[in-house]
Amino acid sequence: MKKKNTIVCLMLISLLVSTFLLIQPAVAEEPEYQNVSVQEANQMISQNPSLVILDVRNESEYKMGYLFGAILIPLNELEGRIGELPANQNDTILVYCGVGGRSAQASQILTGHDFTNVYNMEGGITAWIQADYPIITSYHHVSVGVGENETTTLEIVPLLGLDCGCFTGVQECTDTSGVIDTNKTVIDQGEDYTVTLITYTFNGSTLELIQNKTLLWSYADSTSTENTTAQFIQTELTVDGLTSRFYVLNYLVQHPDYNVSLHSSLVPLNENTYNNSLTIVNYAPAGGSDVLSLEMVEFDSPVTLSTLYATLAQVANEMADIYQQSEDETIVPLADRYFAMGQKIGALSDIVSQNLPDYDKPILYNMAFLVDDWLSCLACVGPIVALCYLGCAGLCVAFPPVCPWLWACADLGCNTAVTLYCESVGWCP
Repeated sequence: MKKKNTIVCLMLISLLVSTFLLIQPAVAEEPEYQNVSVQEANQMISQNPSLVILDVRNESEYKMGYLFGAILIPLNELEGRIGELPANQNDTILVYCGVGGRSAQASQILTGHDFTNVYNMEGGITAWIQADYPIITSYHHVSVGVGENETTTLEIVPLLGLDCGCFTGVQECTDTSGVIDTNKTVIDQGEDYTVTLITYTFNGSTLELIQNKTLLWSYADSTSTENTTAQFIQTELTVDGLTSRFYVLNYLVQHPDYNVSLHSSLVPLNENTYNNSLTIVNYAPAGGSDVLSLEMVEFDSPVTLSTLYATLAQVANEMADIYQQSEDETIVPLADRYFAMGQKIGALSDIVSQNLPDYDKPILYNMAFLVDDWLSCLACVGPIVALCYLGCAGLCVAFPPVCPWLWACADLGCNTAVTLYCESVGWCP
């Protein structure tokens, strides 16, 4: 009897196992994605020219830098746009994002739509850059080292891979909501100077500031193809009896095909030295540009004003070479623009050396931005606001009475600062 029961049990177990095996394939055959490292992803790209590379970040992230040949479909749009993928369900797809989280979600969506060869790049483009693999980008951070005899070394990395810290030592305003009302009244004016009373009203508080602008030097030159102008201006700001002085150099080259403008703010330390400088160089092509670029340039040692411009010319020429060799044809046109930018900044170096010897002094801390047609596209406000925060932080340190107002301005999107800059270089109507 025991033997018979054992046989019956074995038959029942066999039946259950057979049934399980019959129904199990429906679950086991559901496609799953695989995680790969950036090293494995790089090997896949080099060995499989038909590989589909999918970027699931948002558009602003994509514009900052992307893998060559990548297709952009943001994660929140992927379900409705899967049909746009140039891939069959059995084709190999490599998915990436910023650090790997969104690409994992996207990979699940793809496998849920029966794509069978889906690979998620762990660590995203951040790990890719850290592994020193190339990306397509027109945003860079340039570290400038200046050695003996003014020899320079440049270290250029994607701005996307830069670890930007936060400003320290600046108190945040508890309430930055509201609108800053500005009223300007000219109280004295001469041929080379203007004294203006500026009143700011914000959340029921009022700040009065006296601005005294004096033109110290001007320059003009014209050829058959272009007009060049430059001004060196001293500005004094007085608030509650405390006066702060800084200098501004404006430079504009107008060509039928483009304008190159430069704006430098110089904060003096004493009569012989500037404490810091902030320079913005903008190339604006006639008719605008489809490709935007930004190079953030930092110096690791002091330079004179003329050397600052000579070095920025060198940076522009180096970036022109990089863009000339880009794999992406949409980036290549930047090369000619940066060559032109370098030529004009180099000319300004000579102009300063010859015409402003008394102001061609060492600058301890220098930062500059080389940009292509940026302020004609103010929809790209992210880096503009970041730049404004940087300027506000610098002025907070140099001129504490206006710190709360400047920080409120930054939190409000720096509209006031951008407008003032536009006015200073003659871009505003």
